[in-house]
Amino acid sequence: MKRFSVKRNIRLKLILAACLLSIVPVLIISIGTYTIASTSLQQEVGRAKRETLKQVQQRIDDKLIALNKTILQHLFNPSLDEFLKLDDPYVNIKLYQEAIANLNSIEVLVDNVDSAELYFVREDKILSVTNGLNPANSMDPELKARLRSRSAPYFWIDRKTDSRMTRGGSQEVTYVREVPVRGDSPRGYIIVKLNDRAFFQVYSEMDREVNSEMLVLTASGNIFSDWNKSLLQDDLASYSFLSDIHRSGLKESGYTEKVDGQDMLINYWQSPHNGWIYVSIVPVKELTPMFVRIKELTLILCLTLIVGCLTAALLLSKHFYRLIKSILDLIRGRVNRLPLSNGKQDEFGLIRHYVETLHTVNDSLNDQIEDSKPLLAAGFMQHVLTEAVPVHELTEKFDYYDLPRISPFYTVMCIELDDVRGQTERDINLFVYAVKNISEEILGGVASGTVIKMRADVVLLINHKPSGTAASRKTEVFQLAEEIHTMVECVLNITATVGVGRCHEGLSSIRHSFKEAMDALQYRLILGSGKVIYVEQVEPNRQQQAFSYPSELEQQMMLQVKLGNEQQLAVLLDEFGQDLQQRGGISTEHVRMAFMQLVSRLLRELYELDPDGGPLLFTYSLYERVNELRTMSQMIAWLKEGVFPIISRHIMLRRKDSNHKSIATVQQYIEQHYDDDLSQPMMAELAGMPPSHFSHIFKEELGLTFSDYLIACRMEKAKELLISTDMKVAEIAEKLRYNNSQNFIRVFKRIHGATPGDFRASWAGQSPVIGHRGNGHMTIPGKGSGMIE
Repeated sequence: MKRFSVKRNIRLKLILAACLLSIVPVLIISIGTYTIASTSLQQEVGRAKRETLKQVQQRIDDKLIALNKTILQHLFNPSLDEFLKLDDPYVNIKLYQEAIANLNSIEVLVDNVDSAELYFVREDKILSVTNGLNPANSMDPELKARLRSRSAPYFWIDRKTDSRMTRGGSQEVTYVREVPVRGDSPRGYIIVKLNDRAFFQVYSEMDREVNSEMLVLTASGNIFSDWNKSLLQDDLASYSFLSDIHRSGLKESGYTEKVDGQDMLINYWQSPHNGWIYVSIVPVKELTPMFVRIKELTLILCLTLIVGCLTAALLLSKHFYRLIKSILDLIRGRVNRLPLSNGKQDEFGLIRHYVETLHTVNDSLNDQIEDSKPLLAAGFMQHVLTEAVPVHELTEKFDYYDLPRISPFYTVMCIELDDVRGQTERDINLFVYAVKNISEEILGGVASGTVIKMRADVVLLINHKPSGTAASRKTEVFQLAEEIHTMVECVLNITATVGVGRCHEGLSSIRHSFKEAMDALQYRLILGSGKVIYVEQVEPNRQQQAFSYPSELEQQMMLQVKLGNEQQLAVLLDEFGQDLQQRGGISTEHVRMAFMQLVSRLLRELYELDPDGGPLLFTYSLYERVNELRTMSQMIAWLKEGVFPIISRHIMLRRKDSNHKSIATVQQYIEQHYDDDLSQPMMAELAGMPPSHFSHIFKEELGLTFSDYLIACRMEKAKELLISTDMKVAEIAEKLRYNNSQNFIRVFKRIHGATPGDFRASWAGQSPVIGHRGNGHMTIPGKGSGMIE
């Protein structure tokens, strides 16, 4: 019996040793699987991040190029060249004010501009909107040295400011261009300081889901950072990996490095336009939370099995029973933290339970990957529609995501909802997904393809049958677009505009069709919303023709604004829109630019008349509203109802107030100089008006003509002289500029009902005075009973 017990113990020890050894390959396989999966995920995310950085770089470069073109348009101003030719900038106030207005228009009209200044090379002075003309003592020495060298007609300069802020201080980007644009020797430079927050806003809009940060390394060695991010806590100049990226000379790359005590996934992309390097930093733990949990669970499971086997082996020895008992209690305390199955189990049952748990977690992860496949496919399609992708990658991923590839012919269609202003974000998303569902249902019944949501648009990728012709493919697309357009309007009770691109051959040409569809949508500005627009109908030859601006109608509208004729303004504005529509070869950019120029001229007239109150008249940006409106009819209605009447009434009110002050000045002058030779042209010049206009305004303000008012004023002075002095009637007549005293007597009697002599005698005898005396009123000539205050 004792021998049998010994054999059984030996057998149990061998079984436990085999179990313990079997844990080793499980542990190796688990760790290897985690490492491979984590590395693969980091590589995939790295590629996606570099693509995102490439799109960010292209958008920022487009912003900088557009800024250069916009400022160049503002500099083609003859008054600016004439102002720079002046020896003394203050000698011509009109040119000075126009230069200030030009700088102000750059600050107001151009996006992402903090300030605009004009530097005078010869005088070493700088002109700004806020500070006027001052010596350029506070100018950055590096910038001044670049200006003195005259190395290029325009350049960009970035520098680190003196601010003692966290992470190395703030940065400043400055655009400089010589003025005049044409000529060998510049007389000045326009200096525009940009708001670098716009760079990081582009990245924030494109990457919202991960705790990541973007840095910009400039060619001069400076580092831009988003102040709203705090992933890197220390001074950015102290991080060696940023210096390594700058010195590497590579256009793009990605790797993992430990930064601030944690693993970071670092990717970067260099701009071919200005040499800036865009760096993306993402904590690795943000990318692999599920893998980390699986790794921890595997390790805990393996440790549990090891401890269980050791515990069972030690329990077979009576000498270590008490020690094993205490260790077992400790292990049970740790096992209680893990998920257990129902019922009481031995050690082998516990091992089986956790292996099954591991398989369940792996199956759950695979299910999650399959469930997220449509979302991954939509993200991949957005990349295909906007960027060039190698053909082999397109073929591989089209097969992986089960995207249509029955023929090489593809057409892209874009659907955008109309009139969603005022809707909540939730309602807009509901409408967009409803349109997506309708499109999927209709597309699935007639052709092969896929439908994705791209921002607030619905995009259809149509894969035509290989047996069709070019005409049949075009007909198929038109019928599909019209059916979707009609169904959306009937089912959702909203209108949508559909843009259709051309049919292209090959996967790599899909993005060309998408761009054409988006271009077709832009022609809603001219053709109106709620339509199906095919790009070949609006751009048959893709030729950009010269555009001429209807400046005559603009001049007429500015005149009617000043006159306050709102009815005629509405008529001219309709003619302005009709003129734009009738011009051949006009594009959406031309239309939007024309309305931008009209608004700019309108604001310039307003600011010139009222520099203080004009900028406060509107609480929103008129230029942003022009960009927000989608059709020409919406722009015209907005100008008729919300812009022209407000500005016209404000101008009329200001002019009326100005006329009142001018006439009051003339009245005061007449009171003080009644005994001088006064004439209507002289007073018109004093009021700053043409004589005919002065006569009309004077009569409108006081109710009588200038000559009648002058006579009434002098007759009141004659009464005062008769009462308070011993001057003879002839002397008073001469003082009041009457060549003949008889004329003076006749006028005095007509106004006051008595001759000057009778008036003085009546006053001296304290008898009732004929007429009015000493009461602050003036009698109107020729109307014995009339008076004015």
